[in-house]
Amino acid sequence: MQSKDRPRSHDDAQHARLPTSNQAVTNFERLRRMVHQLKAPRRELPVASDPDGVSEIICDGRLNFTTRGSLATLTFFHDRPKLSGSSGQVEYESVVRARIILPLQNAVALRDLISKCLSVRECGGDRPN
Repeated sequence: MQSKDRPRSHDDAQHARLPTSNQAVTNFERLRRMVHQLKAPRRELPVASDPDGVSEIICDGRLNFTTRGSLATLTFFHDRPKLSGSSGQVEYESVVRARIILPLQNAVALRDLISKCLSVRECGGDRPN
């Protein structure tokens, strides 16, 4: 048995740090409980409503996605025909129709939802060709 005055050897110190099997199980269980407590509680989503009657907008053009800090911006365009001068030729102009700014976390969730809907028939439509 070692004296309290004598320093422990390197082997003794390493051996002392290794938990017994009961300690390891206890430590693992404590860690599991901590992780479980840190998980955000599942909350019920509120009922969706549309009191302002937000209209649907056709955006049949390009789109753009940018991020800045913790926000993402989705910009949707629509190509509109425009008569040019007296020649009567039709040119198209790309007009911004909608711009949505959302937290980056929601942009990731949107990506996952779109990917899931396009790969599986869970969203009520046929799989794209």
